[in-house]
Amino acid sequence: MTQHNKDAGIIGVEEVKEHEDGSATYQFYMDEKCRNLLQEEGLKLVLYCAAAKLDIQVVYDFIEDHIRYMSDEIRPMTDEERQRSKEKEKANSMQCVSCGGPSSSDFCSFCLEEE
Repeated sequence: MTQHNKDAGIIGVEEVKEHEDGSATYQFYMDEKCRNLLQEEGLKLVLYCAAAKLDIQVVYDFIEDHIRYMSDEIRPMTDEERQRSKEKEKANSMQCVSCGGPSSSDFCSFCLEEE
């Protein structure tokens, strides 16, 4: 049996209406204690964002990014990421004309020091 924290209040999903476009509307039940705690936490979030001069959307975006990171989902690369990858691959695939080792220019740093 799950223990209930009596200081937290009660919240639960009362109804879910699924729509044809894939979205859904949720209706929640919460007792007065939970409603008061949510109001307090919401206000605290707004005040923290204001003090840090952050748009609250930045916080939501951070949370969404964290969820994606933690879920280990592999997503397709963006065009920008694909281009940077090609540039890095090209830079890393250059070879020193003297020794044939990896280099970011015609000569590697070792060969430049030796000459």
